[in-house]
Amino acid sequence: MSSGVNTTIDGSVNIKSNNKYNIKYKNTDGNEQVTKVGGALFSLGGRTTIEKDLNVEKSSLNITPIAGAINNKWFSIADSGKTQVNGNAKFTDGSLDVLGNLSIKGDLSLDNSLLSLTSYTTFYNDGKEEKQQYTDHASINVGGNLKISGVTDDGSTIYNTVAGDAILNVA
Repeated sequence: MSSGVNTTIDGSVNIKSNNKYNIKYKNTDGNEQVTKVGGALFSLGGRTTIEKDLNVEKSSLNITPIAGAINNKWFSIADSGKTQVNGNAKFTDGSLDVLGNLSIKGDLSLDNSLLSLTSYTTFYNDGKEEKQQYTDHASINVGGNLKISGVTDDGSTIYNTVAGDAILNVA
């Protein structure tokens, strides 16, 4: 599911899946990593306000600007990829991928969940690593407490990423 431009959700948002799956990727040092991510994908691309809490379980939330390309040059629509949560945000066995801007008035809890905060995406084209910059900067602002657990229930390590022109601000 994805949201368009200027979406307001009057209540809480609960995203839940019964599945998790493994993905392989290379970290910034070039080492291959395996992490588990949630089975459902929820994407917020416009300007979105969630009036109460956000709860994500065994699912992935992606916050990114609405982007496109003309002649292989990427751009994003101004003021898109901005999400405001007026309550708390809790991720359990899931992932939070922010290429835009996320503001949480309350607490942010990442229990056994992957965090990726970056201003670009990395992909491989014919074995060569390429990056595409969608936005000038990415940010997460937390008005309350931030809790991150770095180890999953099965003991594997969670490798969180803050890269590019990215800001993680906790009040």
